[in-house]
Amino acid sequence: MLAGARDYIVKPFSGGELTNAIVRVYTTKKTHIAASQQVSIRKNKTITFFSTKGGVGKTVIATNVAVALAQRASLKILFLDLDLQFGDGAVFLNSIPKWTIADIAQGGQIRDEEIKACITVHESGLDFLAAPMRPEHAETVSIEAVKQILAYAKKTYDFVIIDTQNRFEDMSLLALDEADEIWLMVSLDLPTIKNSKLCLELMTHLGFFNKVKIFVNRSGSDVGIEDRDIKETLGMSASFKIPSDGKVVIGALNAGNPFVTEYPQSKVSEGILKIVETLTDLKQETEQRKPKFKLFGRK
Repeated sequence: MLAGARDYIVKPFSGGELTNAIVRVYTTKKTHIAASQQVSIRKNKTITFFSTKGGVGKTVIATNVAVALAQRASLKILFLDLDLQFGDGAVFLNSIPKWTIADIAQGGQIRDEEIKACITVHESGLDFLAAPMRPEHAETVSIEAVKQILAYAKKTYDFVIIDTQNRFEDMSLLALDEADEIWLMVSLDLPTIKNSKLCLELMTHLGFFNKVKIFVNRSGSDVGIEDRDIKETLGMSASFKIPSDGKVVIGALNAGNPFVTEYPQSKVSEGILKIVETLTDLKQETEQRKPKFKLFGRK
């Protein structure tokens, strides 16, 4: 994959499997070329996803945004899993990485070649650097090494998507400090909103407030709290909203695929694609978008 391969098949294989692999690679490449002719973006943007508690959908949204960016346009995207003890990025991408961040981030001077060799390539074209496979290996990852990895990523990729732990600790603070934008994941339940308000107060104290964008997951859920309550409580409106569709999200996870590829025409996938259009300044009419949705699905 690092040498430029974009798919593989395991022997023995049938003629149909070979044909499907060729068509899959051709379709992906064709999509990237077509999109690159109409996309104007601000390159080298780093987005850090943060939440105050688990269960709000931070990792599933982060991975799907990263995959959609990688497939939507001819962009170089890196997903960096900095939830070092219990990161699930590889699970949501249905990948078993050969190398993780623990194999390179143990201090000292790191060469770009060493970082590149440990990056896994997803079938969507997304590059990702996985969290350690075991929680105890998180202690081997140094702050200085991650700084070097981020420096490499920022000069190499159009977008760097960072997933973090659900607390303010050294690695999360580094990810927040290095971000151009911080997407604070919020769900419509009272504990999350309460914690998010405290989080914003702390981010203001740390000087991060101007980078924060509120991302409401499962928007529109009939749970007694409405979207407008977010603005009244947090003092700022939501920049992004994704509708609630647990059947699609869980179904895609259990199928081992991001929901933007497993269910490309679902409401949640459509919401992610609108976010990608915003990030890439890609303006299209709804009628023009519909045929492209098929390119995300499996044949």
